[in-house]
Amino acid sequence: MEKIIKHAKTFTCNYIEREDRLLLTLNYEDPNERTDFWITRAFLLKLVPYFFDYMLEDISLESNSELTSPTDNTTYTLTFTQPILLDSVDITPMEDGNVHFVLKNLEHNVYAVSTLSRELFDKVIKLILAAAPQFSWGINIK
Repeated sequence: MEKIIKHAKTFTCNYIEREDRLLLTLNYEDPNERTDFWITRAFLLKLVPYFFDYMLEDISLESNSELTSPTDNTTYTLTFTQPILLDSVDITPMEDGNVHFVLKNLEHNVYAVSTLSRELFDKVIKLILAAAPQFSWGINIK
């Protein structure tokens, strides 16, 4: 099977109660590049220690409106794709200070690749962690 590589430019994350999973959407405004990943509680709990290892800032999930822009819900709904399970993540610090971030589904051979500044990487991680139902999933970050 051929590897499908998508370039992740935007990140949106929501908790879907019915599925009891996070839905991480990449590039929701571009139907050709959009990818929807399910993130399970078990997988997120495995990732949390790695996120802490690579983050620059203290983990505080307080919102900072100047760092994010609202999702256009109409576009988000119109470009919806069938979510696939996120089952692997690579985080590689680069010599220039950026972070190479790869989200994968190995069953479908889908790779979402992004090179983020350390500040943007921290924001993406905070976005994901803030979407999780912290109490019921046993994630206490404060």
